[in-house]
Amino acid sequence: MSMTGSLSCENARYIVFDLVIKSDIYLPELTLYDGGREPDVEISISRLYDMPDDAKRVKKYIWHHGDVVHISWPRLGEFQVIDGRHVLMDLKSGVEMSRVRTMLLGTVISVVLYLKQMLVVHASATLVGDKVAFFVGPSGVGKSTMVAYLQTLGFETICDDLCVFRVTENGRVILKEGIPRVKLWTDSLEFVGTSREGLLQDSYRRDKFHDVIETIGDIDVTEGNRFYLITPEDEGDFRCQPLDKLASMIEIQKNLYQPKSAKHFLGHQFALNAVANLLRKNSVFEIYRPTTFARTTEKHRKLIDIVGSAT
Repeated sequence: MSMTGSLSCENARYIVFDLVIKSDIYLPELTLYDGGREPDVEISISRLYDMPDDAKRVKKYIWHHGDVVHISWPRLGEFQVIDGRHVLMDLKSGVEMSRVRTMLLGTVISVVLYLKQMLVVHASATLVGDKVAFFVGPSGVGKSTMVAYLQTLGFETICDDLCVFRVTENGRVILKEGIPRVKLWTDSLEFVGTSREGLLQDSYRRDKFHDVIETIGDIDVTEGNRFYLITPEDEGDFRCQPLDKLASMIEIQKNLYQPKSAKHFLGHQFALNAVANLLRKNSVFEIYRPTTFARTTEKHRKLIDIVGSAT
């Protein structure tokens, strides 16, 4: 089997979401780990287990039976997550490894996290004083754009696209340290007024760029933080309105990363309880943002007024 874009890194270890990952393939998006912990997850290229005919179909491309979760992408290959600890890959000949990594660090890692009883929300996050503003929504709604824009205004980006939470036994909610990159399409760079210079070009999607950020460790987000559900508008200004608790619960559940997988692997009641804990002392708002606008002082102040009011 030949692969393009791969580097030999047998036994390399990385850390993300408080998981130590040992991987047979190069994962440049992650932080290398040189501590003494044993791996929580091992990724390897290997033969896969046969799946029985009665395996449960979770989604179009995901099946589950016993301790084995099988994920199939015809153009990439077949993946299996075994007991939340091992990820096996049988890849297509000539597959582009950057595309494999995209799936590993999205769908596959989310299955691992759900199996480990962590909550994964489709969101990006910004530090506002000593609190966190989460920007929530499906792909393409502008989560990365919002945190990148706020970064140009002096706010610190915490994580992008996936926000991973662990609810402790005593009800504390911990945001786990994420992938230290923000990924922006060319039009998003133009939107926030950021140059491509110094950014890493995505080796698979050439019109996408990676901004490497400094991670700041786990954060207790039990109370006083805000979740903003993004709604793009063709015209108008930044504005937001609060949601009541029921609407908040519904919207955050809808924006769990791959909701069907979340409810299947976490269990419906566990997922419901985890979201309830997440929102018990945090607030949810709907934020409207213009799809295009000039970078003016008035726009800056309006957005800062919205997110800054959380402090």
